[in-house]
Amino acid sequence: MIGDFYLDYLFQSWLCMSLEMKQEWLETEDNIQRWGKISVEEFVGDFEELNRLVLLLGCLEDWPALEKWDREYLIGGSGDV
Repeated sequence: MIGDFYLDYLFQSWLCMSLEMKQEWLETEDNIQRWGKISVEEFVGDFEELNRLVLLLGCLEDWPALEKWDREYLIGGSGDV
């Protein structure tokens, strides 16, 4: 570390630039699976461990913050930040 500068900043840019792009990522058809409710175990085994893309649908529908959080609520809790 040099002051507040971390070499991770440079490494991340280099890594993204130098990784090989897999051909299946470039296919024009939609290659992203969509899942509704899925258990943590299913997600880890079917997607995370295999490093596969997935679009999770409906995960936030029951999240209390969707009803509670609005502009006034956020300003009241962090308006000075």
